[in-house]
Amino acid sequence: MQLASLKIKQFSIPKSVLILGLVIGTIFSRVPFQAKDFASLDAINYTLALSHFDMSLHQPHPPGYILYILLGRAFNLAFQDPRLALLWLSTVTSGLAVLAVYLLGMEMFGRRTGVLAACFLAVLPYFWYFGEISAPYTIDLLFAALLGWLCYRALKLDGEKPVYICALALGLAGAFRPQTMIFFFPLFLYSVHHRQFKIIISSSVLVLITFGLFFIPSVLASGGFKSFINQMFGILPIISSANNLVRSSRLERFQYNAYVILRDTFVAVGELVWPFIALGVLALWKLDKSSRKERIIFLGLMVLPIWVIYFLIWAGNPGTFLVTLPPFILLAAFGLDWLIGRPHWKTVAWIGLALLIIAQIAIFAFLPEKPLGEAYRRLTNNQTVVRQVDYFKDKLAFIREFPIEGTIVYASEFRHLQYYLPEYSVFTKPKLDPMDPNLVHYIIFIKNGETHLWSNVEVSTLIPPGTKTIILFDIMLEEALVDQSIAEEKILKGYPIYTIQAPKNQSFVWTSNGISLLP
Repeated sequence: MQLASLKIKQFSIPKSVLILGLVIGTIFSRVPFQAKDFASLDAINYTLALSHFDMSLHQPHPPGYILYILLGRAFNLAFQDPRLALLWLSTVTSGLAVLAVYLLGMEMFGRRTGVLAACFLAVLPYFWYFGEISAPYTIDLLFAALLGWLCYRALKLDGEKPVYICALALGLAGAFRPQTMIFFFPLFLYSVHHRQFKIIISSSVLVLITFGLFFIPSVLASGGFKSFINQMFGILPIISSANNLVRSSRLERFQYNAYVILRDTFVAVGELVWPFIALGVLALWKLDKSSRKERIIFLGLMVLPIWVIYFLIWAGNPGTFLVTLPPFILLAAFGLDWLIGRPHWKTVAWIGLALLIIAQIAIFAFLPEKPLGEAYRRLTNNQTVVRQVDYFKDKLAFIREFPIEGTIVYASEFRHLQYYLPEYSVFTKPKLDPMDPNLVHYIIFIKNGETHLWSNVEVSTLIPPGTKTIILFDIMLEEALVDQSIAEEKILKGYPIYTIQAPKNQSFVWTSNGISLLP
């Protein structure tokens, strides 16, 4: 028995070495699957911001992400390629996010739970995907886990130092993404609620000062606060919906936001992890009342304020749900840890973890997006990266078949055209003035790669004289109010693109009734 015990100790892996291996393994596992090109409009917004920061031009879009852009510029010093710089920033911060989740799990539930949480996150397909593209969401998850760790230390440890370190981190999170500071401010207040009032106030002031040192210069560099506020009013649906004539628009927005929160939370966590979360809830319930209450409140404050804001304002896109993942990952890890601690279930638990890791790797690296057919949801995996890159590549190749002169393109996601086909004239879909539909409230015009903002122009001026071909890059016919009889549809790998050709002796005009032809 002594010899057997000695052998087990001899071949055991120190947890610090294991975590380091997980961090490095996470980073290197992303390298083979990195996107070969831009996978979204936002990726180009961020890339352009590396050379010229201006939120009024959506470089990047408001609220700016100034710390993300500064980190991207630092990476670009090494790569000398803005696209690769942001891509590798996502990849490296994926590994750091795994480390942060480990620290949070260790602080709240113990070292083994921390290690298990790191394992769960490292192979989670939804998280893996965002480490393969140019997007800020892996850093958002990194900040979420880091803030959770620092807030829990501020809650449990004596002295003022943990409080001010947490406040500094929260301010930096706001400099990276202002929403994140707002999301986690209630958690911060809960973590310091037992402190002296002067410490609560001074630490809160430190949060705002740290945030302001980055945010205020970024706003001033983008046309000032008035321009920033106008931009924000334009992109927040719950605000802009007030301009609509339909009174039920806000109610419908709330209903849709609730649906998106439920759908994207389920998808982000993934079917294979939810059973472990159920185990975690059971294990949490078996703690003594005081410990259970404290952890439930803490985990709840990590996710509920985010959901409330998403419900009231905007649920965002799939990437914005990464910031909500740490509590779910911790519960899954705690549930598995609890099962490992039960002698009769220990072997089953370790086998379950091994099978989960193998399955998650297979889902991301090898399976198609719809392995179960059209009846089930699309998975988020490597094929998602490939499909999104090919979507833009195929449409750009189609546009190249048309002459530059006499061709204009209307596009919602216009950045790929600006970046790769700067010689073409490109317009965004016009936002009409609700009080005067013959007046364009706001439209972006791209020519020679430069961005121009037009406002309060006549609808009739949107189509330049001499235009022979109009291409709707990603705008549906009903959105542009185009008669189907004058448009030609082409399907590129399942996605439509529309062309409208002007017959001889006829010309285009855009009126309040949409695009039409005139003799």
